[in-house]
Amino acid sequence: MNIALNALSARVGAGISAFVNLLPVLAKIDKTNRYFIFLSNRQKEIWDIIPETFRKVVINYVPPNPYVRIIWEQIIFPFYILFYSINILYSVGNTTTLLAPCKVLLLIENSNPYSLLKIRWSKKERLRNKLLKYLGWLSAKRANKIRFVSNNSRNILVKQLRIQPDKCVTIYHGFNDGSLGDKNNKKCVFGYNYILSVTTVAPHKNLDRLVEAFDVLVRRYKYSGNLLIVGDLCHSHYIEQLHSLVSRLNLNDRIIFAGKVAHKDIKYYYTHADVFVLTSIEETFGMPLVEAMGYSVPVAVSDVSPLSADKKYFIPFREICGDAAHYFNPFDPNDIASGIYEIMYNQEYREQLRSNGKKQIKKYSWETTAKSLVKIFEEMRRSKCRSQK
Repeated sequence: MNIALNALSARVGAGISAFVNLLPVLAKIDKTNRYFIFLSNRQKEIWDIIPETFRKVVINYVPPNPYVRIIWEQIIFPFYILFYSINILYSVGNTTTLLAPCKVLLLIENSNPYSLLKIRWSKKERLRNKLLKYLGWLSAKRANKIRFVSNNSRNILVKQLRIQPDKCVTIYHGFNDGSLGDKNNKKCVFGYNYILSVTTVAPHKNLDRLVEAFDVLVRRYKYSGNLLIVGDLCHSHYIEQLHSLVSRLNLNDRIIFAGKVAHKDIKYYYTHADVFVLTSIEETFGMPLVEAMGYSVPVAVSDVSPLSADKKYFIPFREICGDAAHYFNPFDPNDIASGIYEIMYNQEYREQLRSNGKKQIKKYSWETTAKSLVKIFEEMRRSKCRSQK
């Protein structure tokens, strides 16, 4: 069976991490099927780890502009699928090729187009989210199977998109200690005393409240370390807002935006952190949480369950972390700060979170993820219908 993996939309964050971790394991456990991965020559992090048994199909003339890429995927990509005799197309990034002449497994892991929250997106991002919402709805109708990465996102979107529950499956991302490099492979340039957040710098990551919480830690709790934010700086309007806030609070020397870090180097940043913090108010999984737990970093993360009875928030963190994290109100900088302070200065609580994290991380294995995907591929092969409306 010929299986195509469309990686063209994997540009930042979890999109890259998932492929970097999944592909080698998929090649190891599945010796029967033939895999074709479609990508551009700009996706070097993925390019470098593609197994030799996988067929690389490099599309050099697809522009980085996401709108142009989507048009290409709808009009031109079906001919590639025919040319390579593809039986199943695995599409990530919430959308698929609607005219794909094969069966489709769709991965939905971007909640932003479906959010009910009033997030401060730029006009460009609002337009993009509207397009992705509509195309995502069509893609969900077209797909034979739909993969979600948490039950939280699956339960919300099955209702919102009116998807048949029996064609939806939850397959978690995994954790691989060896994929993130040597913890001592870089020189320290920001000190060994810092709070860490690994995340794309975007409005739904709620980093303005993390900055305000850090200000509380410095002023009220006399924290002497830094705040280190590692992640792609791709939303310029939001970055400008954050820099303005940092300057207004006079924290320029204490808050470091490290930008995008190579996947192989990220382990270093985790293993030297005092606490890992994720303040997101929209997420479908939260891969950095799994990485932090895997490296025994105590975790503090958003939770809205005490605030909302309708369960419409895309925040799956209790599902992902269980009792291995401290949960705070992401809309309250004081609550965020007090939680971080408790982790840092209550040694018993800190060690309990680490211990619970070691147990919780056993739930996440890329081998399990790969085996689950292969199982879905086989089920789709045996299915006679091309699509399920």
